[in-house]
Amino acid sequence: MLKKLISILILITAVFIMSPSLAMPENDQKDQGTITSTATTTMEVEPDTASFSAAIVTENKNLDRAIEENNKLSQKVYDSLKKLLEEEGVIKTSSFQTGPVYEYNKTSRKSELKGYRVSNRVYVETKKMDEIGIFLQTAIDNGANNINNLSFTVSDKDKYCAGLLKKAAKKASEKAEIIAEALEVDISGIKRVNSSCNRPFIENMTFGREALSAGKGGSIPVETGEVKIDATITIDFLIKNK
Repeated sequence: MLKKLISILILITAVFIMSPSLAMPENDQKDQGTITSTATTTMEVEPDTASFSAAIVTENKNLDRAIEENNKLSQKVYDSLKKLLEEEGVIKTSSFQTGPVYEYNKTSRKSELKGYRVSNRVYVETKKMDEIGIFLQTAIDNGANNINNLSFTVSDKDKYCAGLLKKAAKKASEKAEIIAEALEVDISGIKRVNSSCNRPFIENMTFGREALSAGKGGSIPVETGEVKIDATITIDFLIKNK
């Protein structure tokens, strides 16, 4: 009985030694952990697209009249901006709102209906960067009360991101090599890579009628500046002892 038991144990041991599926993979035997390295590269480029919203706001004691007045002004703003675009870019109504306007009466200590307010926002997007000031002034001159969310951006960031990500990957690798040398280990491979490249823009510039009235009939000065494109890459490098 004892001899039979010993024979079975020897057979099981031989199976574990000979079976490839039960042996530890070579990489798992050598790899000791990971080094995580992150790098970011940045470049500044001139924006090629501008967008803004022109708000047309009217008030009247009568709702129908408030809407009628707003429709006339909105159409005037729309037509004037459409003419500047010359079949290029985008122009559309981004929002239309109506609502009551209340005023607090100190005598009665109650809020009383004063009238109605109608708001129409026209969204414009154009690549005519040299004419942005003309677009803004034209909107105001034709009835817009204010300009909201004037933004500048780069329409095709991908043509910049490829080069930036390549540089970021190289920087991350160089940083990992420095760390590995200090720790006296070798980099044996890559476990994981995460990358991102932002959409560059400058936004939230607002102009009101008073700010633009001085340039009526002409153009207000607008400095577009430059936008930053950031590419970031994070790499988990596998390491092993020397």
